[in-house]
Amino acid sequence: MRTSLITTLMSTSLMIGCSHQVAENEGIAVDLYPVTYALDLSLGKSTPLSVEREWKQFYRTHQHDLLLKPVELKYYSKSGKEIAAGWKEELRTLGAADVSLVNASGMSQDYDVSVEVHSYRVVTPVCEYDQVDQYGSRNLGCAIESARWQSMVHPENVLIKAKGE
Repeated sequence: MRTSLITTLMSTSLMIGCSHQVAENEGIAVDLYPVTYALDLSLGKSTPLSVEREWKQFYRTHQHDLLLKPVELKYYSKSGKEIAAGWKEELRTLGAADVSLVNASGMSQDYDVSVEVHSYRVVTPVCEYDQVDQYGSRNLGCAIESARWQSMVHPENVLIKAKGE
């Protein structure tokens, strides 16, 4: 009986002593920065062709955000309202999620029309490569979590909202 007890204790301690200890998977620190892309145009200083060219360039550069994020089209004059209404219709046709037309007349004397798109930039840590002799000593989920955060369309929805917002 005593020999079987000693054998059991020895075999248990050997199995525990030889098992590989893997570090617990921890979350990563993620920074989320609000970003606003804007285009302001004065129609008096521009030709209709140059206004259209500027809009197309802005659309090509920020197409993803214009179609998926909230967009504000502000007009400051009657001619600006016509341009903004045309842009709104164009964005709606292309499938934009949230486009609002805002009357901002009296706010600016410099511009006739402007477009703003509000987005968020996700910044994740640079993950270190695992090495064969040190497997499990670092955070195993770093690359996966970073990729998950970078692929989110609306990362701001994950944030905890303060009361009253």
